[in-house]
Amino acid sequence: MKDNKLIIASTSKILNVVDSNLLANDTALVIGKDDKSISIIDNGEIISLLNLPTMLMSDDGYLKLPTQQGVFIVQWGTVSVDADSVITGLFPIPFTTTPKVMIASHKNNDHPVSVSANALNSTTYEITITGGLNKENVSYIVIGN
Repeated sequence: MKDNKLIIASTSKILNVVDSNLLANDTALVIGKDDKSISIIDNGEIISLLNLPTMLMSDDGYLKLPTQQGVFIVQWGTVSVDADSVITGLFPIPFTTTPKVMIASHKNNDHPVSVSANALNSTTYEITITGGLNKENVSYIVIGN
């Protein structure tokens, strides 16, 4: 560990600063509120045990699940697209890399519409509508890390 100072803090103020060398022969549990993490200090080394999931349950939302390999993110949303057009938009939160899967669906099935969706990079997507009437509502779901 490069920085041997461990900051124990709350959302409003720092409660204590501990030199982790003082815990060189001890074990301590650290629960972080703001970063939603649980760590243990074992013989002076900080070991991350758990990062808790975060989510936004709304029409345009996400679920962010920490894993041992990084983070697994699922995002969703609904956009309004003009008939026979292409739009670009921003994901609710950025991915760490370009998402692996993006699926879109037309929400009104009373007339034929072709929909395609592509993640362009970690922050931006493109949705294409072929056919349709005036404005079309399109829902999407994206999976990545």
